[in-house]
Order: sequence, then C-alpha cells, then structure tokens
Amino acid sequence: MLNREIFNFGASAFPGAYRALVFFMIIFFLSEDSASKFSSQYFWLGFVSSVSGVPLAALCFSKTYNLKFFQLSLVLVGMSLLSSTVIYCLSGEFSLRDQFIFSSAIIIIGYYEVYRSKLAVKGEFHKVFYAAIFSILIACSIIHLLHFFPSYALLFFSLPLVLPLLFFPAKKEIVTEVGYSWRGLLSSFIPIMSSSALSTGIMFLLPIFLIREFGSNSAVILGKVFVISSIVFLVPRVLVARVVPQLRRGEVSCLKLVKASRVISIYSLLLSILFALILYIYDQSFIHYSILFFAIQTTQFSLPFSNALMTGNKEKVLFLINLRSTTVFIGLTGLIFLLLEAGVSRGVLVCAIYAISNIERVRL
Repeated sequence: MLNREIFNFGASAFPGAYRALVFFMIIFFLSEDSASKFSSQYFWLGFVSSVSGVPLAALCFSKTYNLKFFQLSLVLVGMSLLSSTVIYCLSGEFSLRDQFIFSSAIIIIGYYEVYRSKLAVKGEFHKVFYAAIFSILIACSIIHLLHFFPSYALLFFSLPLVLPLLFFPAKKEIVTEVGYSWRGLLSSFIPIMSSSALSTGIMFLLPIFLIREFGSNSAVILGKVFVISSIVFLVPRVLVARVVPQLRRGEVSCLKLVKASRVISIYSLLLSILFALILYIYDQSFIHYSILFFAIQTTQFSLPFSNALMTGNKEKVLFLINLRSTTVFIGLTGLIFLLLEAGVSRGVLVCAIYAISNIERVRL
C-alpha cells in the first residue's frame, strides 16, 4: 500500500516538476532573445496541446472504449499541422523551420499525454513513475547540446517525455474494450476538445496576452511564474489521481468530490498568498505577477468535478459549463478593453476576471 502511494505521488508530481526543471534548464542555456522566443512558443505549445493531446488523453477515461493507435496518430498529425499553420500565418512569430519543430513537439506531447493517461486510469502508477525518472535523466543528459541547437529548444523539452513511456505499455484489461468508430471518436473528441480549449486553452493563452500588456521582456518571467504554478498543481493532481480508478467504477460520492474541491481551493489560496508575499519581499515591482499565479491556481478548483464528468461520459455537460464560464470571462474582458488602455493595470484586471470565471465554474 505504501509503495502504491509513493508511486501515485511521484507520477502526479512529475508533470509539474519536469516542466519546471527542464524549462529552467533550457532558459539557462539560451540567450535572452532565444529564451523569450522559447517562452512564447512554450505557451503556444500548451494551447495547441489543450485542443489535441489533452482531449485525446481524456478519452482514455472512458469505461468502454479504447483509442486506436491509427486514430490517435491521424488526429495528432492533423491538429498539429493545422494549428502550426494558423499560428504561422496569423502571428508571424514562426519561420518554416519553427513550424516543423512546433508541429513535431505537438505530436510528441500528444503521444505522451495519451500513454500517460492510459497508465494512470488503470492504476499503473509505478510505470509512470519509472518512465518519469528516465525522462528527467534523458533531459539532463542532452540539455548541454542546446548550445549547438538553440532553435530546437521545444524538441529538447518534449522528446525526453515520450521516449521512456514507449517501454512501459499499459496492460490489457480483462473486460473487452471496443475501439472507437470514427463517428464515435469525433462525437466524443469534439466536445472534449471544445471544453479543453475553453479551460486549459485559455490558461495558456492568458500569458501570451500578458506579454503584450507587460512588455516583450516579460515573457521569461511569465514563463517562470507559469511553470512554478505547475509544480504546485501537485496536491490537486494527487487527490484526483487517487480517485480516478474509483471514478471509473462509480465508487465515488458527490460529497467526496466536494470535499476534494474544498481542500484544493484552500491549499491554492494559501500558496497564492505565500507567493505574493515572497514576490513583495524580493522585489515590489514584480508583485503584479502574483495575480497570474493565483489565476492559474483557480483552474484546479473544479478538477474533481471535471474528471467525474469525463469518466461518466458527460463531455457535453462539461462543455456547457466551460462555455458559460468562458462567455462571462470574454464578456467582462471585452468591457475592460473598452475602458482601459494597454498596460499592466489592464493585464492584472484580466487575470482577476479569469480567476473569478474559474471560481464560477465550480459553482456551476
């Protein structure tokens, strides 16, 4: 039992720890301009992953269906090419080489999200834990090569994630798992993708917006705040990961989900206050970054309920909740844009509105 808890803790802690460790290592080896570019691309990578790899991984929560490798590959390749082309055409930030690297990173992250989820929902946390250790070792062993290939920073970030998981496949369940038909896949994928875009996707778009409000030199600082926030997702992820197998069996009551959400909310609020105090003591001019930290933490408040809805194949209900919350956020943000000029104050207010919309999602 103790070993299982250790593996569960390690598997849940890994995503945030890996992002923080490798992100900080990469920006250490890059020049200031390259680090700013990598930070911006990191946010775009997170956004596109939220509408490709993350919703595909959510399909792994299904009790009766199994995602086919061919379907996974085709959707990932299609989404990566489409998204990178759109960003290339609209933002002007990507060269053709950047577009290739970006597309490759999306596909790699997508495979990682899916195979990690397959292991997690079947309770094989020891495999996720072992793969995580190998991922960190691989990243640490190749990071010095970034000196020679600074343009390939996204691949240095993503490749170590997926390679170890290929050697730790999920075991087959005793019950028969039926593969998704294309119609079934799309009917499940599209609501989850839309819901993820309205929740996780906006979380990654928020720093991209803040770069424009705070100035281009803020990209690296925003990246640091963002990955530090990912580290403290540990407690919410552990709490939810422990009940995922039970959710699939229908053994978790609504009261237990409410208690988990309250624990996550109190934990996140206390950490946000601590983070603000640390920034205030370190440098008062950085205090406005604390609102981004808190806003990101509020995305975890509804995590227990979101997982319960996905496990219960109620993707459309989750989508409607996220749509209503996002509509409130976009409406109030539009009002702020009309009343205030670009700058730090507008960025802080948008973060505050985002946090309120996330809290509203819990009430819904």
